Amino acid sequence: MSSEETEDLQTMKNPEENNSDPFDDDDFDEFCGNINEENIEDDQVLASANASMTVSQKARSDRNKIKAVMLKQARLKIHPYADNSVRSVTGEKLKKVKDKKLVDGGGGFFIEEDSDEEETPSKMVETPAPIMPPDQPNCRVCKQDFSDSWLFQSFELDVCDKCRDTEKDGEHELITKTEAKNCFVMKDSDFEEGQRGKAMKFILRKNPHNPRWGDMKLFLRLQVEERAKDIWKTEEALEEEHNRKTERRETIKVKKFNKQIKKLRMQVRSSLFAKDLSIHVHKYGEETYHEEEDEYSKVCEDCGHVNTYEKM
Repeated sequence: MSSEETEDLQTMKNPEENNSDPFDDDDFDEFCGNINEENIEDDQVLASANASMTVSQKARSDRNKIKAVMLKQARLKIHPYADNSVRSVTGEKLKKVKDKKLVDGGGGFFIEEDSDEEETPSKMVETPAPIMPPDQPNCRVCKQDFSDSWLFQSFELDVCDKCRDTEKDGEHELITKTEAKNCFVMKDSDFEEGQRGKAMKFILRKNPHNPRWGDMKLFLRLQVEERAKDIWKTEEALEEEHNRKTERRETIKVKKFNKQIKKLRMQVRSSLFAKDLSIHVHKYGEETYHEEEDEYSKVCEDCGHVNTYEKM
């Protein structure tokens, strides 16, 4: 072994004897002193800067700090319209499946609606308080006082829930506006406020054929019958008008049917008729001379066409 290798082995065995340690106590004290001096200098710079700032500049900096804190808090809040899909343990998004529920449409059918209770905010509907005994209405069917009922809230009809008749063609059946117009021969103006009095009460329901269409208006049969009596006065007049309307419909259907039959006959006749597409060739007779006009003419023997010409 060389002398240099032996010296390295001795220094490894006795590290205390090695005086060339880069992290000895003197260097560490010098390093800490430099850091303290730099911190002191930074504090002096900040203090001098704050002393040189005016009152308006200090107020402006305070407002900016408050605004930054408020923006940070707003970012941390959950946005109401954010995608609230659940994440699994692996990090994959798990989309929630919307459950469909059946809702009674009130017109003898059920409507499928998507349960959007978590996504769409619920609307606050104020339900009126029950009526106290001194002012309770009297049911027109059972002649008893009641505090609250669905017909009274929706249509202002003094009928309790026990006496509500929702059967087919019953007094409290809900009918659409189209059905009311066809059965009782009424116009749109008869449902609105005007000469007939106040506007008729109705409730809105989604269309069962397609929920994307507009909401349909459902009226109470009893109130529609009362409005029809005010218009036609008697049932006989209503029946006569209904019969006239049905007769007009029948005549319109017959006219439409006859028009279609006539069109079909014309199509059949045109298919049987063969049009002559040959070219006609004139067969002229003898020419005649006209002295007054100094012209000659020939007449076709088949179609009578006259051909006039001059001779040079």
